[in-house]
Amino acid sequence: MRAAMRMPFQRMLWHDERVLNYKYTNDASCVNLVKVEPSVTANTRPSWEEPYIEYISSDDGSESDAIPVFAVDERVMSVEYPKEAVRFDHRLPKRDVHKKFKLDDRIEVQLVTVASPHNFNFWLHDEEYEAYKNMSENMQRFYSNVHELKYTIPLYLIMIGHLGALHFRGTLWQRVEVLNIKTGNRKNIEVELVDTGERLWICHSDLKYLCKEFAHLPPQYWPGRLACVTPRQGPSFSVEASNYFFDIVSYRRLYAKIEKINDADDTITLILVDPDAAAHTKNINVALIESGWVRRCYKP
Repeated sequence: MRAAMRMPFQRMLWHDERVLNYKYTNDASCVNLVKVEPSVTANTRPSWEEPYIEYISSDDGSESDAIPVFAVDERVMSVEYPKEAVRFDHRLPKRDVHKKFKLDDRIEVQLVTVASPHNFNFWLHDEEYEAYKNMSENMQRFYSNVHELKYTIPLYLIMIGHLGALHFRGTLWQRVEVLNIKTGNRKNIEVELVDTGERLWICHSDLKYLCKEFAHLPPQYWPGRLACVTPRQGPSFSVEASNYFFDIVSYRRLYAKIEKINDADDTITLILVDPDAAAHTKNINVALIESGWVRRCYKP
C-alpha cells in the first residue's frame, strides 16, 4: 500500500520545458470657476493670437495629429509605461466553453495542475495550443533581452486585474493577472498564472510589464473533474488518492471523453485514458477506483 505523504494544494506539471516540447501527435456641488473675460472690440483686439492645436489621444499613436497614450501617460501623468506594454485596463480575449467543447467529444489533453481527482486544470491540444507554444517561445526570447528595471511595474501602478509577466523558481516566463494586493509582507501581490490556473503570492518587484504581442491569446487552461468517482470516505479525497491520481496523469498526453459541461464555472467532467500506459492503468477513472482510494459513483 502506498505510504501517505503530504501534498500541496496544487501540484504543477508545467514547470519545465517537457510540457511545451512534449513530442506526441458620487455627486458633489461644484463652484463655478469659469473666468468672465471682457468683451473684445476692434479697439481692444490683440494684434496676434496664439495658435490653437487640438490633440487627440491614440493608443497606437498612428494618426498624424495624435499624441499616443504612452506619451500622454509620461508627459501628463508621469506614468512611464513602455510603449509596447499593455495598460492596466487591458483584458485577454474571453472564451466560450460551448464553442470549444461538446458533450461526448473525444479530445486530447494534458493536465497542468492537480489538487485532487475533482480539481485539476488541463490544456486542450489543438491549433490554439500550437499558437500558445510559439508565443511562449517568443516570450522567453523577448524577456531574456529586456532591461529588467525598465520592465518592472512600479508598485503604485499595480492594481487588481493588471496583466503582467513572471519568471520564478527557475521556470519559463508566464503570463499572470493580479488578484490581490496586501501590505506588511514582502510577498504582497497575489497573481494567477492565466495559462495554468496556479495562484501564488509574489514580491511586487518580480512583476514585469506584459508586452502587447503576448496579450492576444485567451487563457489556455480549462478546469477539469474526473467522472464517476467520489471520495472513499467523507466529503474530500484523501492525500493518498490525490497522490495516486497525480502519479498516473503527470507529464502525459491523455485522451478524454467529455461527460458533462458545467455552465456555472466552465468545469469539464472527463473520462481519461492513457494510450501509452499498461493495461491496468490505461483507463484513469477505472485505475483510481481499483486502487481502493476512491469509490465509484453512477453520475458524472
